[in-house]
Amino acid sequence: MKLGWIEDFLALIQEGSFSSAARRRHISQPAFSRRIGRLEAWLGVQLVERHPQGIELTPSAYRFADDMRDLVGSAQKLRNQIRADAFGDTKITLAMQHTLMITHLPALLQQLQTHRLANTEALLVKAGNFDQCVGHLNSGQADLMLCFKPQGDALVPYPADTHRLCLGQELFVPVAVPAISGLLAAQKGHSGLVKLINYPHDSALGRIVRHYCLSSLLENYTAETVCESAFTAGIKEMILQGKGMGWLPKTLVQRELDAGLLEILDCDLESAVLDIYIYRNQKNDNPYVAQIWPLFEQYQQEFFV
Repeated sequence: MKLGWIEDFLALIQEGSFSSAARRRHISQPAFSRRIGRLEAWLGVQLVERHPQGIELTPSAYRFADDMRDLVGSAQKLRNQIRADAFGDTKITLAMQHTLMITHLPALLQQLQTHRLANTEALLVKAGNFDQCVGHLNSGQADLMLCFKPQGDALVPYPADTHRLCLGQELFVPVAVPAISGLLAAQKGHSGLVKLINYPHDSALGRIVRHYCLSSLLENYTAETVCESAFTAGIKEMILQGKGMGWLPKTLVQRELDAGLLEILDCDLESAVLDIYIYRNQKNDNPYVAQIWPLFEQYQQEFFV
């Protein structure tokens, strides 16, 4: 039995449908349904009655729902205690997207070091993609999560049961080497072929490019994806080598822009404004998080410029 199965079931109770609960848990509906089925098989009882018009919890599910919540809470508390004992000075675990680790973590650490709990030894950073970070936060493997979110949009959903603060913004811009920039300007409106360095279709940044940016490219050009990478650092290197154009956080390429190695494409291609959010799981009882959270509230407009 996996603790995550009980967490899935509690999400199902709160959401009232398999599809909504699956979105909340950031997995596909078939995978979510299988996990509920495995929990039922392990218990040897049915928890959910499935009807064409919806679902209904069995009497046993209703009677023991609070006990399941207590079990999850106790397990998360035990995990925090064991982790604190094992890692000694490591008091807070921060999950964050790879890109933010490169572009904004140094400034964040510098700001946090004004706080007596926020020293390098007290902070464990887990870098991953968006879905991995959400998983770390929801499972209690991370105390905090830092990630991008399109401004004012639900394309990238908030993790469930969290407090959140917007710490700043990042501009997601189309860039290329000067030679490609000049070529695109000359080809505009003539359906010229554009080589695109892009993100995987199912990644968070891939969804942002597809939803906010790609249509502005396809209106005037024929795009061919020649390389995909989930890592912005890899996409940046391919663009610097002249292999194509792509969208990158402006902070990540500011030095190259200043040096003239890259240019922001001024040919009616859309940029996207990304908010930078920090999340805290409401169920997290790490006392150090409770102590440091007011620092984010106090300085949330000073972290990132």
